[in-house]
Amino acid sequence: MDEEASMCWCGKIATILTSWTDSNPGRRFFMCAAKAVIYGLLKSRNKLEKSVAKARQREKVVWVLLVASGVLFASIILGGMCGCGVNKKRSSELASAIELIEYAHEVNGHVNLCASETMQRNA
Repeated sequence: MDEEASMCWCGKIATILTSWTDSNPGRRFFMCAAKAVIYGLLKSRNKLEKSVAKARQREKVVWVLLVASGVLFASIILGGMCGCGVNKKRSSELASAIELIEYAHEVNGHVNLCASETMQRNA
């Protein structure tokens, strides 16, 4: 099958290629060798660009979570060290609750206190 060589507009000889696109696979056409695109590589490049975009988005989310957890951690640590009245009150309430639980455990052998009994012992 002798086909006449086609010339490209740039002056180079166009080669016969086969299409491998999803819309028209197997179609033969003339293409300038200077502007050839390998569609398999183009598809893989597009996939890589999408995965890079997803990775950048995930990286942003991780940074936001990291900063938020650092702020939360610092507020917990510094909030406990500042000696605020609220924290002292909570600490004393927790200490008294722990003492009540230990006392109940010694007396009953297990923790069996309801909320009303705890309130009566605090008063």
